[in-house]
Amino acid sequence: MRQPRYFRSSAEHGATRPIILGLLICLGLWGALTRTMAPTDTATMDNYRQIAEAYTTHAQAFYAAESGLAEARARLRLSAGGQRLIDTAMHDPTWGTMLTSQITAQEPTAALSGYPQVASVQSDLDYHVTIRHATTPGTATVLRWGDAHGMGLFNRNTTRGEPIYVLHAQGKYADSRHTIEAEVAPEPPPTVPAAVYVAGGMHAHTTRVAITGIDSCGTPSQAGIQTPLAMEGLSWPDGVALHGTPPVATHAQPLQIPLMVHTLRAHATSVYTSDVVHAAGAPAPHWGTPTVGATPHAPSTCQAQHIVYYDTHGARGHLASGTTGCGILLVDGDLEINGTFTWYGAILVNGGLRLSGDGVQHITGGVVVAGTVTATAGTDLQILYCSEAIAQPVRSLPLRILAWRDRFPNAP
Repeated sequence: MRQPRYFRSSAEHGATRPIILGLLICLGLWGALTRTMAPTDTATMDNYRQIAEAYTTHAQAFYAAESGLAEARARLRLSAGGQRLIDTAMHDPTWGTMLTSQITAQEPTAALSGYPQVASVQSDLDYHVTIRHATTPGTATVLRWGDAHGMGLFNRNTTRGEPIYVLHAQGKYADSRHTIEAEVAPEPPPTVPAAVYVAGGMHAHTTRVAITGIDSCGTPSQAGIQTPLAMEGLSWPDGVALHGTPPVATHAQPLQIPLMVHTLRAHATSVYTSDVVHAAGAPAPHWGTPTVGATPHAPSTCQAQHIVYYDTHGARGHLASGTTGCGILLVDGDLEINGTFTWYGAILVNGGLRLSGDGVQHITGGVVVAGTVTATAGTDLQILYCSEAIAQPVRSLPLRILAWRDRFPNAP
């Protein structure tokens, strides 16, 4: 039997050779591309590494500058003790000083500002901070932060408050430098223009009331009672003792009491609500214990410094008999003080104040009330104006940052 014969198309002859040749060309191109791209990837990684290193060193320099600014701000506080940076010429627009770390102090460029140098309290970070007064552009007068108009509004002015300081802090790490600037100022005490400032009227139903605006702490005397109302808004029986310059001042400019309470509550060391302070059977709170003066006309004294914020949430808040405190008492809402009460400092009530019960209620400092003050029969009330008691609690507060600017990193 004849075997079948197989035929192959002429197109199939020699096809293996071109295929193999094509594969070899592809392999060659792939090898060439691999050799070309490898250096590029390495260069890219090197660039990324350099960028990361530059970012890290600049970040370290930035944080060093921030640390210098924080040290200067802390040491400018009035209560900084032996480490305080003392402003020796508070009215001199040319005054300045430089806070310098031990590392920076070794560089001759650190003295280019012309200001005397003060050593930093640390030696691990490399920074220096130039400290000078903020001044007005035209007259070169020292700018201050305070209540220029006596209304409870703090602003830049040239007459009242502590100086505003410009801090120019430069931090260094490796070959990187970073500069930041800030304007800072000590926190002013609350505006208390009299022994008692009352916006909504005052009505005493007891003769055992003694209110004096004669400053028992040495500064010029204030009014005993001040109000934006006419005299018709005030009433008390004969025998009430009022002293001050003048004893009673009517038609006064209104105070921004809600704003003062809102500003100071950010610094509160104790925060309470109505159901916490006066829970059933709760003992009287103590935020320090003042030492009462030897006579009714002598001021109390106290070294404690508290800022207490009490939010009554629309109800009338209560302080039980025996409550004591030193510092600033801030109340959002109406407040009733019952029985014995002793306070050293300022009391700001964004509402009405009711004084009731038996026992002596002694306040050295001043009282500011947005509503009405009522003293019930049997209450023994003694209020002595004292500027030191009002100002003392804010001295330990950090300086307020009024402005902050990030300068672009300087060239090495």
